[in-house]
Amino acid sequence: MKLIGPEFFQWKGLRRVLSGGLACFEGRYYDQGAPVPGCFIPLVVEGLLEAELVELGDPDESGMRPVALTDAWQARYRELCQLQRRKAPVAP
Repeated sequence: MKLIGPEFFQWKGLRRVLSGGLACFEGRYYDQGAPVPGCFIPLVVEGLLEAELVELGDPDESGMRPVALTDAWQARYRELCQLQRRKAPVAP
């Protein structure tokens, strides 16, 4: 079974944070220093923050706050990866 809906977005968001370089400055998100277009990533990150799977780190000298994984992310990510890898049941 492939992930859909909120689980898919959680999985994608955790993958994005895991890849590194995601940061927040004055409510806007940046990836490797470039502004993240649209509202998809901010909504996903806000959901991950609410679920306490990620957190905003201390600001650097420019005010950028890195998005960091919390201790709780690994178990959830492992669970989501297992669900993503499962194959859909074969109909008889």
